[in-house]
Amino acid sequence: MEQKKVLAICKSEEDPSAYYRIIQYVQGHEHVRYVSLFSNKAYRRYYGGKRTIFEKVLTGIRVECKAIFILLWDRVYYRSDVLIINRKIFPKYCPRLVRAMLQIYFQKKYVIWDFDDNIFQNGEISNIEWQLYENTADKVIVTNEFLKGMLSARLQAKTDLLPTTDRDFEDIQAQKCTHKRRTLFSTKLNLIWTGTGGNLVFLEQITEQLEQAAKDMRDREVTLYVVCNLPLRIRKKYRYLKIKNIKWTRKGARRLLESMHIGLMPLNENAFTKGKGAFKAVQYIGAGLPVVASPVGFNCVVVQDGKNGFLTEDRWAESIQKLAQSFEQWETYSQCARKHWEQTFNSKKNLEYWEDLLLRP
Repeated sequence: MEQKKVLAICKSEEDPSAYYRIIQYVQGHEHVRYVSLFSNKAYRRYYGGKRTIFEKVLTGIRVECKAIFILLWDRVYYRSDVLIINRKIFPKYCPRLVRAMLQIYFQKKYVIWDFDDNIFQNGEISNIEWQLYENTADKVIVTNEFLKGMLSARLQAKTDLLPTTDRDFEDIQAQKCTHKRRTLFSTKLNLIWTGTGGNLVFLEQITEQLEQAAKDMRDREVTLYVVCNLPLRIRKKYRYLKIKNIKWTRKGARRLLESMHIGLMPLNENAFTKGKGAFKAVQYIGAGLPVVASPVGFNCVVVQDGKNGFLTEDRWAESIQKLAQSFEQWETYSQCARKHWEQTFNSKKNLEYWEDLLLRP
């Protein structure tokens, strides 16, 4: 039986959603092509700092033109059987002419729509494009029940739940990491927060409590590593808490996690954050890190309160101190974290899912 030709349209290889939900599972397969709306350089430039209105408009026009070119190229030359759409194709403005073109383009394709955020709430996707997928998608893949509930009854019947996870943690050397962390533990406590610049506001809200935790543990140097496309800028200079901003790269973040002790994932509760897939927390437990997180949305699935970390609204300092009381106690939480990843968020399960859906004849 001839294998299906698959085309995946993503924002960029640098985009966490595109890479960790799709690209890492389909790259290297000769009958699968994935195309990016941004080059890696353009993506870093656009999302790595503040953007003027002119830059936003110009980028929107460029992305729209590239998207139209990709669809025409596929229609005329590549002729895929299966189309995967990560989040959306077009910017917020989707002209009616483009909508009509998409409807024709989708007619003979098996359309898979994948997203891992509440892209309806933040206006990332236009109502026109949303309705188009509502009417044409053959399969929808989301991270959690909250996002599934945003869809029509017709689409919910075609929706699968698939957490966002990271294949780099399949082969983590647990004993080596534990030894490294044990060596540091008596004199240092390393906290880590990873994410995109739009989520720094949540981290800013707990820095006072992190300073309090550092103050209460004067026998150790407490350092917060902020791994992000943008730096955390705190006007107040803290006396006890050290803050190190590190530019995010996929490999750099992976290496750094091996010498960390506790992962942090603060959030405020609202319609957007309820739709988040808690990917940072999933990476933390994949690396064997206990997690302190807000009890919001999917965080409550990833973090088992009192087992592999703590869920807290306002007791961040206290939760960190509990995890840091002794290395033996920390190691128990660490082992529970890794076990939960292997049982529930193991990327091998995601790979099997994609192979069953796409990669087998």
